[in-house]
Amino acid sequence: MDADSAVERQELLSLLRISEQINAGFTFEQIMETVYEAFRGIIPYDRIGLAMFADSGRKLRACWHKADYPTHSFHHGYTVDYNSASLARVLASNEPRIINNLHDYHLHHPESSATRHALQDGILSSLTCPLWAPNGALGFLFFSSRSPSTYAAAHVETFRRIAAGVAIAIEKGRLVSELVEQKKTVSAQNEELQRLNELKNSLLGMAAHDLRGPASNIKAVAEMLADAEIELSAEDENTLLDTALRQSVHMLSLIDGLLDVNKIENGKLVLKPLPVNVPFFLEEIIRDQNRFAARKGVRVIADRIAPGTVCADPVRLRQILDNLISNGVKFTPRQTKVLVHAARENGCWRFSVRDQGPGLTEQDLACLFAEFQPLSAQPTAGEKSHGLGLAITSRLVRAHGGEIGVESNPGAGATFWFTLPAQG
Repeated sequence: MDADSAVERQELLSLLRISEQINAGFTFEQIMETVYEAFRGIIPYDRIGLAMFADSGRKLRACWHKADYPTHSFHHGYTVDYNSASLARVLASNEPRIINNLHDYHLHHPESSATRHALQDGILSSLTCPLWAPNGALGFLFFSSRSPSTYAAAHVETFRRIAAGVAIAIEKGRLVSELVEQKKTVSAQNEELQRLNELKNSLLGMAAHDLRGPASNIKAVAEMLADAEIELSAEDENTLLDTALRQSVHMLSLIDGLLDVNKIENGKLVLKPLPVNVPFFLEEIIRDQNRFAARKGVRVIADRIAPGTVCADPVRLRQILDNLISNGVKFTPRQTKVLVHAARENGCWRFSVRDQGPGLTEQDLACLFAEFQPLSAQPTAGEKSHGLGLAITSRLVRAHGGEIGVESNPGAGATFWFTLPAQG
């Protein structure tokens, strides 16, 4: 068997191997790996690169390359305007282009950044081959060598013989890869839909459970007040009305939480950021929180509040701070303190709320900011907790571009903190 026949036999075997991969549904990356190994001995190269048309044929995008040595010039995703490239002439001629002296080529074409980068990687010879699919131009395959005068007319003829098979392999491999990516996307979307469906079911279940109690209590109070046969003293009536009021407040808090979760999950939360004077803002919140904290002998104290302003949605910022402070009051023992701190550090505002409660267990920390996850510790005065406050707080902080976290040890209290970007 002569040399030409041996080469043609190797070409045929290589194409058959690639064809088997196509039929087996191999991805683009897998097929290109085979191309890289299969054509050694047929065409010389130290590197192969592939660029394919994008943006309706107006641009070329580098989508794959492999080399026998570390390279820097062929960046995946790199895009060039095809019409301004010399490659347009190569495609128009439908002839592979040989450059056997890249130094000389660059002297005559100094504007070519691709040539400059190739030289930086030690490339001295190149064979640029247009690829055609049945529906039109597909892109270019680049064979590159670190030796000068590597390519000859024989290599052009070789590529002509294998070009159709290689182009079909690349195109089908690309389509398989796209299908794989689409499948992943659909799978991820299905998982998200399943998560949202589970969230909806949790919302409905929790709403049915938690709203039934206060609604029943309010109904019982109304029936007692409306029953003329039941004699009630003024003190009894006031007690019943106070019960109905507290149950109504709890129901509204729960409903507001459900609505907030729904807005956040559906991307309908709109922030209206404004400059907020931090000391004045916290002074008002702490004053209001102390009215409730005083009932159980707890004091909310401003601890080192730095002067300055933060850009935030004041309504949502108040919601964040109210949640964290009321949580501290809820879980801290009677006759203790909840400390509120605010300072600028490392280019952001850092707010923290420190309580003297029982602290958090490892189990608490693992699911702290998830929906419907009440803490293992119980409120110290029988306060209600529906497990939504911290989940909503976390999402509101992130919507502002901040971070939230907690520092705690069992039996030593907890410090909840969050950051917001500082302006100026």
